[in-house]
Amino acid sequence: MAVELIGAITGAGSFLLQLIGQSSIGRPFKYLYNYKTNFDNLQEEVNRLKDAKHRVECNVDAAERDMEEIKQSVKDWQTKVSNTITEAERLIGEKEENPRCFKGLLPNCITGYKHSKKAFKLKRDDVGPLLQQEVKFDRVSYPAIPLEKNFDKLRDDVLKLKNARVNVQRNVEEAKNNEEEIKEDVKKWLEDVESIIVKAEELIRNQSSIGTDRNIRYQNSKAASELMVDDIGPLLQQEVKFDRVSYPAIPLEKNFDKLRDDVLKLKNARVEVQRKVEEAKNNVEEIEEAVKKWLEDVESIIVKADELIENQTRRKIR
Repeated sequence: MAVELIGAITGAGSFLLQLIGQSSIGRPFKYLYNYKTNFDNLQEEVNRLKDAKHRVECNVDAAERDMEEIKQSVKDWQTKVSNTITEAERLIGEKEENPRCFKGLLPNCITGYKHSKKAFKLKRDDVGPLLQQEVKFDRVSYPAIPLEKNFDKLRDDVLKLKNARVNVQRNVEEAKNNEEEIKEDVKKWLEDVESIIVKAEELIRNQSSIGTDRNIRYQNSKAASELMVDDIGPLLQQEVKFDRVSYPAIPLEKNFDKLRDDVLKLKNARVEVQRKVEEAKNNVEEIEEAVKKWLEDVESIIVKADELIENQTRRKIR
């Protein structure tokens, strides 16, 4: 009799659900009617999601052993999966604690409706999309950075940079010996080269001493790669463009040799003019203003020129 009653209630419920399933008022009954089905489906999908999580974790572990960088989308997926599984298992656990009504035949209608609705939406909106996303992971990581090859290339590039520095320094010394002015971009280049060589050699030393720590070796290799691309390469290209490291030298000695000759000529001219001035004065003649001005200017110029020549001689002695 009890079995027939339950069957009748179930049949009536099914008919009622079909009758009002299209209306908003029918949704609570739909969630209550599919209470067990919704939780069974959720549990099944959570089990599938756990299997997917395990597969991805195995691929991630293998990629990390190969020093590969894990994609951010995969990391985000793993976080969402862990959170979703935790939420689903909490909801399933609450189902077991849900108080029942109708002498234990049915769960509490209010909490049963809420739980069934959450289970349905959690499966549809969270677990399902995460399972679909896992299928799209053609690979979980980027190709591994060739660590040792990076450092072999870094050593070669540092050697090239050192050779370039030697060449530039040699040209700078020659220019200085010729009393030429060194260009500012050349001075800056030498400073930058010195800094980059120090940084590169520190990376190389670290790579030899850090052992097998995957994360540190990866970060060190990444830094080496960036150093070659962002710094060493451009510095080597810049050195090639140095057609000369200095401005053409001012011919100092030739200038002063000519200055001495000109001063001597000016002094001789001054002596000649002064002799004529004395003769004119002896003849009680008036000296022209232009002549007086010329003698004053000559005296001033000779004083300046003699001072320049004397300073240059002192610098040479030092």
